[in-house]
Amino acid sequence: MVSRVERIRRTKVRRVARPRPVMVSPPDPGTLTWIEARQKALDIPERAALKAERPEFYTREAAAKRLGVGRTTVWELTRRGLIGVAYIGSKPLIPAVELDRYIASLVEQARERAEACYRPAKRRG
Repeated sequence: MVSRVERIRRTKVRRVARPRPVMVSPPDPGTLTWIEARQKALDIPERAALKAERPEFYTREAAAKRLGVGRTTVWELTRRGLIGVAYIGSKPLIPAVELDRYIASLVEQARERAEACYRPAKRRG
């Protein structure tokens, strides 16, 4: 019969014998190793396949998430006609093309504002 002390001693030996995992600290943001790690993470074929399978239509909630705004903002944009809505049955859906067009118009407006504010430096002479 094995004594209680002997059983405890055996279990402690088993626990100590296991190798401990090596903790590797993540690279600092902005370093070359950090950038390479991010690029490797983005080059995973599964993620590329997910990006390729973009939906043709978005619900108002999904469109709000893609634009980074609230649902009420998307409702207002569709009410004003800035984003077109297609109805399938009675369900309102926003085509992906409409979101792309709206985003492109925002970028163009920002570019125009930046050009309007730009003043070339006066040359001293």
